[in-house]
Parts: sequence; C-alpha cells; structure tokens
Amino acid sequence: MRSVPTGESTPHEVLVGSAPDYMLLVDAEGQLEFVNRMEPSAQVEQLLGKPVWDFAPDPAVAEAVIRRVASSGLEESHTLNSGESWYLARVRRVSLGSAHKVAVFVTDITEQRRTQAALKATVEQLDESRRQSAHAQKLESVGRLAGGVAHDFNNLLTAIISFTRFVVDDMAAEDPRRSDLCEVLKAADSASKLTRQLLAFSRNRPTEAVLTDLNDAIARFARVLTRTLGESIHLRLLASPDPVPVVVDPGQLDQLVMNLAVNARDAMPKGGTLTIEVGARQVQGHGALADGQYAAFTVADTGSGMGPETLRRLFEPFFSTKGELGNGLGLATCYGIVQQAHGHIEVESHPGLGSRFTVMIPLASGVAPVRSNRQGASANKAILSAGAASVALVVEDQAAIRRTIVRSLQRAGFNVIDVRSAEDALSVVEEMDTKLDLLVTDVVLPGLNGVKLAQRLRDRQPDLRVLMCSGYTGDEQVDEVPQDPNTAFLPKPFTGTDLVEAATSLLA
Repeated sequence: MRSVPTGESTPHEVLVGSAPDYMLLVDAEGQLEFVNRMEPSAQVEQLLGKPVWDFAPDPAVAEAVIRRVASSGLEESHTLNSGESWYLARVRRVSLGSAHKVAVFVTDITEQRRTQAALKATVEQLDESRRQSAHAQKLESVGRLAGGVAHDFNNLLTAIISFTRFVVDDMAAEDPRRSDLCEVLKAADSASKLTRQLLAFSRNRPTEAVLTDLNDAIARFARVLTRTLGESIHLRLLASPDPVPVVVDPGQLDQLVMNLAVNARDAMPKGGTLTIEVGARQVQGHGALADGQYAAFTVADTGSGMGPETLRRLFEPFFSTKGELGNGLGLATCYGIVQQAHGHIEVESHPGLGSRFTVMIPLASGVAPVRSNRQGASANKAILSAGAASVALVVEDQAAIRRTIVRSLQRAGFNVIDVRSAEDALSVVEEMDTKLDLLVTDVVLPGLNGVKLAQRLRDRQPDLRVLMCSGYTGDEQVDEVPQDPNTAFLPKPFTGTDLVEAATSLLA
C-alpha cells in the first residue's frame, strides 16, 4: 500500500502524481490501497487501508457502487457534490495479476458546471429576448390589422352619423321616428369610441401631446378614480418628491391610468388595495428601451393575480379573462398608448399574489410642449357666416364620405367642388378662374396623397387653407401633416357640425 512517493521518483510516479484527476485503487473489499494525491489538509497514512466509502460524500452509495463494479466488471460514472464543488467519479474494475481491483478516477468539474450554468442562463435569456421580440412583432401585426379595420369602420361611421343627422335635423320634433334615429346616433357614437380604442392600440391615433407633470396629472385623475373604484377598494397614491415631466396626450394618459385601475379593480371583487406610485428611474441595458432617464409609475393591486398563460396574451386585443363582461381592449389600448409615447409597459403577477404594472415613458427635460396634429380642428365653436362667399374643394375617394362632406359644407353656405383623387383636383384647379378658399382632403388617397396634394396647390396659392381628414394615419403620415395656422386635422368619424366648425375656424 502506498501513495505518491517522496524523494527520488520514477517518471511514471511523477506522471501519476501530477495528473489533474484524483486516482484511487481499491481492493475487492473497498479498502484504499493507493491514491495519487490528496487535499493539502488530508493525511494519506490515515486513509490507506480503510474503506474508501468512509470519506465519500455519500458512504452508502459509494459502497454499493464499489461492490457492484467489483462483482460485475461494468464501468459506472457518478456525479458527486461536496459543498460548492462538483466531481465526476468514473469507477471501473482492473486486473492486477490474478486479483481484481477497483480503480476510481475523480475529476473536479466545478468550473465546467459553472460554465454550463452560465451558458444555460445566457441561452434562456436569449430565448426570452426572442420570445419578447416575437410577441412584440405579433402585437405590431395585430395593431396594423386593428388600425386598418378602424380606418374602414370610421369611413362607414362617418357616413352613418352624417346621413342620420341630416334626417334628424330635417324632422319635426314630434315625429315618432326621431327617437329611433337618435338611438342609431347613440349606437354610432359607441362604435366610434370602440374605433378610438383600436386606433390607440395600433398607435395610429393622432395625439395632443403636451408637456405634463406626471405627479400632477395622476393626482388630479386619482380624484376621479375614487368614484370609479368604489368603497371596497382603498386607493394609495405615492407621489414623487420632485416633478416628473413627460410629453404625453393628457386624454390618453387619463385613459391609460383608468384602464389599469379598472383592470385592478376587477381583480379584487371582494375589495383590496390599489397603489399608484410615481417616480423617475435610470434605465440601462433594458432591451425594450434605450438607455436614459424615464418617468415611471406603477399600478399595483392585491387581487387574484395571473398565471403565465394569461400574462403571455395579456396585451392582445380582444383577449379577455372576463367573459362577456369585457371586450378585451382595455389593456391592449394601454399597450398602444405607451408605445405611441415611446415608452414600455411590463407586468409582474402570480396567482393569488396580485399584479404590478409598470409604465415607463421618456423623462422630458427643458422641452416645449409638442404642437398638436389637430391644431385648430375645434378652435371656434360658432359656425361663421363667412362660408357663404367661400369656395371649397373636396377630395375624397369614398363616395359616401364625399357626399356627406359636400352636403354639410353646402348647408353652411360654401360653394363646393368635389373630386375623388388628387389628380382630378389638380386638373380642376388648373381650369378654375376663381380663387380657392379651402381644400378639404383625405390624407390617404389613391396615387398622390392629401399632404402632397396640399403642397402642390400651395405652390400656386400659398395662403390656401387646408383641412385634412382621416380615420387611420400611420405615424409617418401624421408627421407629414403641416403644423401651421392654415392647416387643421379632423379625425374620422366626424359629424357635419364638426366639419363645418373646423372649416370655418380655418377661414376666420
């Protein structure tokens, strides 16, 4: 029985002694006969001749393995754990003359396991990033679809609302059919609210973004929330000690907070606590956000919470856990509003432990309020008589919409010329002898769009007033709409009154 020799050593002994693995030789009874090296604190002489399983991490398993290999001759491999260290033990039977021995080779695999764990974590992080990216792309595709549906629906609603209003206005007050048509108008108004939610999700709804202190805005709206939440919900508002300036559409911010609060309320049918906390944070290496300073507010509840399957679909439009009680657009709308504000929304939730929504929007610093894309659309609530001497050119490719615009303007005293395309409009203006006072055009037209048409006509007449209309405009097209006192934007659906007010305010 011997261990690593001291003094003069043969090349074989030097080689064995300097091997990176631990090598042990055990007889058929499990007694240690040889070990090439030990830990500095161990004494070889105290271990030689003793059963090897006496100093194994799991003696019972070690004894069973040694006896099994000694009798069967089959090689076995086992992973051993000793504190924070991991080892791989390979056990095989060897023959020395006529006697069978058991050789045990122990390799320290601690670093290997750490590397594997780090690699696994990296792969999981990449998989999660891919999943989030795929989810974002899915929502983007659904958003485009929702925006397209809203565009077509808004065109239909504009015609329904306008022609119904024409009939109602011409009816006597005592006509029994009048109340029925008013119900049609109410239904159309509800439908227009639905399209606004779709447009908010698709991030193609024109905004009235202004510089706003998030603290003040949420504190003001909290007073409205207390009535909405009811007596069983306790509202806690934790404001930031400093101003939190952001550039947002105040109406959309109110809708965002309301939707999140109502979602929290519905998760607490027996009552609970709703906490809204406002602050600012530095974001770095987030993935979904660029590095920088962000305004943040959280909406946390003590409700029923959600599982992984629900969380994965939470922001999809028309996905709802409320059955017939929900249309599935509340959180989808929140997602669109936050994305349109160049921010991010995330949620943490577990069944039975409530939910916590966190909204992050770029923090504003020393910026002026953003100009409105609907500047002047309702600036003057009085219908002016100036329309009687004004010539308006209407460009709209949808025949029903074009007729409603023409009829509304003619009722207000405008002289109206209507065409279906920008090319037709240019031809008409080329042959006109009189000055054109107003251009009413859809933004999205076949061929030349409404923005480019207005530019061409203003090359001839720089002071031309332009009213642009659309039920759906992508971000780039909204940005193309000129921001000046002679241009206004009117979103669909609109009523004849809305149209005339916007037109006459431009000419005032």
